[in-house]
Amino acid sequence: MAESLTQVQLATDEVNIVVDTVPQHLPCEIVMETAPRPLLLIQITGLDPWIALRPQRKFELQLVRAGITCNAFIASSTDGVISFTPHTEPVTVGASQSLTCVSFDLINFPHFWAMDSPTTKLPDDHLDIRAGDWELYVRPQRQTDETAVFRSTLYAVTHSCTLRRNALFTSDDAQAFLALLHDALSFAAGQWVGQVFVRGFDQDERQVWEQWGTGRLHPHLGPVHTWFDLHHGHALAALLPGMLAVHRDETRAKNMHSAIYWYIRASGVAPGVDGGIILLQAALELLAWQYFILDRHAPAPKQFLKTPASDRMRLLLQACGIPINIPTELTDLASVAAQRHWQDGPKALAGVRNQLVHPGTHQGMPYYDAWRLAEWYVELVLLHMLSFQGEYSNRIKHRWVGEVERVPWA
Repeated sequence: MAESLTQVQLATDEVNIVVDTVPQHLPCEIVMETAPRPLLLIQITGLDPWIALRPQRKFELQLVRAGITCNAFIASSTDGVISFTPHTEPVTVGASQSLTCVSFDLINFPHFWAMDSPTTKLPDDHLDIRAGDWELYVRPQRQTDETAVFRSTLYAVTHSCTLRRNALFTSDDAQAFLALLHDALSFAAGQWVGQVFVRGFDQDERQVWEQWGTGRLHPHLGPVHTWFDLHHGHALAALLPGMLAVHRDETRAKNMHSAIYWYIRASGVAPGVDGGIILLQAALELLAWQYFILDRHAPAPKQFLKTPASDRMRLLLQACGIPINIPTELTDLASVAAQRHWQDGPKALAGVRNQLVHPGTHQGMPYYDAWRLAEWYVELVLLHMLSFQGEYSNRIKHRWVGEVERVPWA
């Protein structure tokens, strides 16, 4: 059933499905569709094609050999084959208590180079990362039939990776690490970076666990400028230990994920810079809540909760060693701030945000400058909370690739 130009066959199986209260047992194939966008499909042969026109939209599919059950929706009907797409992906298949390695590919992570030492450059797109007792090896795209199916520049397989540990590990451990790695790589790229063809192997090199699908993923619409400099790829190695430390606490991990989610949403084209300002201030207020209330750094929590948003952001930035003055490069924001007596960056950011969400005139607001400032603040606060001490690309300054500076608190 799979077409080699746009699809990769992941498995063949048999499916139990109930249609109009009638149970059916039919053959199926699980494929990865790559155009126009990556999509996991369960293609069932033998169903009545008129099923696509019936009121029932959601179906429970039991895949016999895979031993999984998932909710799915009809995606298409062609030549006697009904294609379903799972409600959520990736779909986890199998489990193991004794993995030795996991292989997977990245979709839409930018090409980079890294330094092996202060004077020695690694080959392009090569990086070995050690975080805790984990080892991650990032390499250029592997040349295989399944990776070659990703032909679109919007969704391209860019890197191939191997994950190991200094002892046997479980598939649950691997899944947790891949989730935090997804956040870390996406935070660096400024867009959701997909993981595809995730496969776990045991001591006998047998594949005993896998994930079907890609999870959250953005199309590549052009360069996205972030704190991560493409000529300093080794910054990723300094980021992951901090992510591991944060994920030891469930609440901190959840709040970190939410802040990264809002940061990435604000970095894209969908919300615009005005919508991005609202999301970024929400991220800063969440991080302030984490730092001062949950981490108990506020000397007087009740007073902290009563302070205006600008004051809470100011306290957070100062606690992280981040400058609060309005950068001179943001000339439009500085001009409006002087007119409205906004004495510093947090006050100006809150002022612009309030103009957006409250009734009144929105004319003359320096949205782009405020968005740049908010992006910078969120990047630096996240890096500080991840214990990052290295070099980063300062988005406030007009820099070229390769030009970096130390984080303010280092």
